[in-house]
Amino acid sequence: MIEEEILDTARSQFALVGPPISEDVILSVFPDPFPGRGDLIHFYLRNNGGGRTERSCLIFCGNPEHKVSRDNIGQIRVECFRSIFLQERVLPFSSMLGHHAAMTQTYAEVPEGSAFLRRHMPIAADHSGRDLCVDKQSGGIWFMDWTEYELGPIEVAPSFREFIERFWNVGPGEGFPHPRP
Repeated sequence: MIEEEILDTARSQFALVGPPISEDVILSVFPDPFPGRGDLIHFYLRNNGGGRTERSCLIFCGNPEHKVSRDNIGQIRVECFRSIFLQERVLPFSSMLGHHAAMTQTYAEVPEGSAFLRRHMPIAADHSGRDLCVDKQSGGIWFMDWTEYELGPIEVAPSFREFIERFWNVGPGEGFPHPRP
């Protein structure tokens, strides 16, 4: 299980955290076991989504210079985690289920997109609003730029824990190609 120190550091990175959620609700979204699911559940019990700033779940940077290239994926700047809500949307949070449903509808006729979404759940977004998804079979975290879906996803971290440690548990300005707003 993910250590409390890692969870405490993760919590300190949030400016805005979603309302409490039960393990039963999390299990309704992730019913099948996968490597690292326990870490994801523990994280969401403490931090039901949210973001680094009060608006980071709703507004993403449109500056093309801040978009991290597929060849430089290690420089991704994670801005928010999508929250689990059984209803459609609770502002100012980004709904994991609502976003997944919208993407599933949008890419229903695109074989690569619909196949990806059957196996992956968008749990976070980068600085430019692109999805970071957990693979519900392997537990790995994958980057998906829907404007370039035909290029396929790229693995960002082999586990949820490593994703938290490398891409969320960093201080302001650390590990990013540009300073935080």
